[in-house]
Amino acid sequence: MGRAIFSPAGSVIRILLVETDAEDARAIQALLPGVSGLRCEWHHAGDLPAAGRILDFLSVDVVVLSLCLPGCSGVESLQRLQALAPDKPVVVVTAEEDEDLGVAAVQQGAQEYLVKGQMESRTVARIVRYAIERQRVEAQLRASLLEKETLLREVHHRVKNNLQVILSLLRLGSENLPEGEARRIFQDSHNRIRSMSMIHEALYQSRNISKVPFHDYVKELMRELFCAHNAWARGIEMDLQIAPVELGIDTAIPCGLILHELVTNSLEHAFPEAAGKGGAKAAGRLPEERKWVQVVFRRVDPDRLQLQVSDNGIGLPPEGELRKKKSVGLNLVVTLAGQLGGAVDCRTGPPSVYGIVFPEKRLRLV
Repeated sequence: MGRAIFSPAGSVIRILLVETDAEDARAIQALLPGVSGLRCEWHHAGDLPAAGRILDFLSVDVVVLSLCLPGCSGVESLQRLQALAPDKPVVVVTAEEDEDLGVAAVQQGAQEYLVKGQMESRTVARIVRYAIERQRVEAQLRASLLEKETLLREVHHRVKNNLQVILSLLRLGSENLPEGEARRIFQDSHNRIRSMSMIHEALYQSRNISKVPFHDYVKELMRELFCAHNAWARGIEMDLQIAPVELGIDTAIPCGLILHELVTNSLEHAFPEAAGKGGAKAAGRLPEERKWVQVVFRRVDPDRLQLQVSDNGIGLPPEGELRKKKSVGLNLVVTLAGQLGGAVDCRTGPPSVYGIVFPEKRLRLV
């Protein structure tokens, strides 16, 4: 059986009634003494300043508030009372012709509303008890939610810290290797894990721990990649066209890894500073020509997102050669795009363009 609604034997419910009309106030207070088992202690205030003075020294269980106070228009009086006592349940009272005002007050946070001329003892008693119980349950739910958010935030923080340990191990391992393929693999793994670590760090710092502000993440990741590849000193410009979209972690991590691979590929191979570097010549590029890497992330329709990386470097090999030369990084991009439910669209250029359109994963409430 469920637990009984608040009415412990012998307990007294303290009610603050805020009502300007003395006759209406007496009529409301006269309703509850006749209800069996309910003991009430009434405190009356004629206006909101008087209610504030009572609340300063007295802890009440519920506030019954008239929405016909002088100097306040309707729901405004509720808002002002909530500022005085944000943790107290409020039952509002409206005139017969203003029942819609009671509904509006409930939408603004009142627990329930009563209509003058339509009140009887048991109805008022039920509403008062229900308001107190509902406020108590809501407070418990808020505390439970805060606890879970704190725990989840700590999980993201610890995952980020554990990834930092792995990053340190990879960095130490690469330092003990001579220049060559093995060292490059260690460094690539280090950079990929770093992009994942940044997702967990963003979630730990975010106000909404279920969503990553991906536009902020992209800016931070691009700064890191441009610094790591000395891109600004090489005259490469960053062009970001990023919509303010928030992503769940299941979408943010694949997108972050895809972005890392494609931008790294552009910075490493698209702009050889001298003929022969990377096995290609900068196809007619003049020294003073502007060089850029562009990232576009936007919503193409209500349910689909686009991630695109392009550059005006030397361009990509023809599509047939590109398939033969596909690196671990590009294979990873194709795999991650498939996980997102999209496919990679490649234009060899110049400018060269990699684009992915994929459906947005939304949180499903069971």
